[in-house]
Amino acid sequence: MVIVTADANDFVSLLSRVHPRLIILPNTNCEYCKTNFKIAISFLREMGEPMDLMLNHVLTINSNGVVTYKEIPLRGTLETD
Repeated sequence: MVIVTADANDFVSLLSRVHPRLIILPNTNCEYCKTNFKIAISFLREMGEPMDLMLNHVLTINSNGVVTYKEIPLRGTLETD
């Protein structure tokens, strides 16, 4: 399972209790959301198998379109933009 959200704070407390895969998109209209999701998947596909890469990782796209990919901390805390 992959969680895609524009409000990561709702899910951060769950991160240490599940096998998380979290994609955080900027809070925008539907068209930009689709575009950003496609960017996220393309970014992952360039690195390998998206579902494998996302296990215990978070991918964030900020409002400027900058993609970050990092491991989720063990304690369920996550700094987001």
